[in-house]
Amino acid sequence: MIAHKKRHITPHYRAQRMFMSAQRAAKKNNEPFDLDVEWIEKKLIAGLCEVSGIPFAFKSLNTKRGGVGSQNPFGPTLDRMMIHKGYLKSNVKVVIWMYHAGKQNVSHETFMQLCRALVRKEINSQRDGRTKPTPAVA
Repeated sequence: MIAHKKRHITPHYRAQRMFMSAQRAAKKNNEPFDLDVEWIEKKLIAGLCEVSGIPFAFKSLNTKRGGVGSQNPFGPTLDRMMIHKGYLKSNVKVVIWMYHAGKQNVSHETFMQLCRALVRKEINSQRDGRTKPTPAVA
C-alpha cells in the first residue's frame, strides 16, 4: 500500500481531517467550536460508534469518488446532537457515517422512531416467512 494511503486509516490522521472539516464548517456558519484533535482521536481509538456501538471502519470502499473513507457506511464522522448548537464537545458524538446520514437534521429520538419501525417490520416479515434474517454486521 502506498504510504500516503496508509495514513488515511490511522486514527490520528482521521481525527485531524475531521477536526479541520468541523472547524471550517463552524467558522463558515459562525457557530461555537471547542473540539480538539486529541478529543476526536481518543474517541476514534476507542473504536466504536457512540450511538450504535458498531466498530469504525477506517478504510475507504474505493469508490473512486474521493474523500477519506469515502462511501464507507461504517466510517467515523462527527454528529451534532442539536444541529444549531455548534461543534461543542457537549453537543458532538463520533458516530458511523450511516447513522449520521440517516439521521440528517432530525433528533436522535425521531430517527430512532424510524429504526424501531424498521426492526418491527423486519421481525414481522421473518415471522411470516416473507424475508430471510438479515446477517449481523461484521
